[in-house]
Amino acid sequence: MIDGFISIVAALVASRLNLLVKEFMFPSHVSSEQGFGYAASTLGVEAPLKLNMRLGEGSGCPIMFAIIDAACAIIRDMGTFEEANIGEEYLKKMHGGDVFFRKNQ
Repeated sequence: MIDGFISIVAALVASRLNLLVKEFMFPSHVSSEQGFGYAASTLGVEAPLKLNMRLGEGSGCPIMFAIIDAACAIIRDMGTFEEANIGEEYLKKMHGGDVFFRKNQ
């Protein structure tokens, strides 16, 4: 997990030593530290969280791990339309109008 300025510089150095390591890097948040943007751009990554932090204790890391865990759970556990018995007729209704806010309600 890339979390802050020091870790993105370390990630940049690691990627220069072996290009494949970038495939295992996940940026967490945009650091307010000078140089973070340059290092991120050079590394070719964009941190998804913009929390205006510059504390240096890895605050963005547990937040990003929770997001990754949630994404993995969705990929692993989300049902298909077939499993949920959502048929073509229901999908046609959804595409034809707003099924959540009807005018009569």
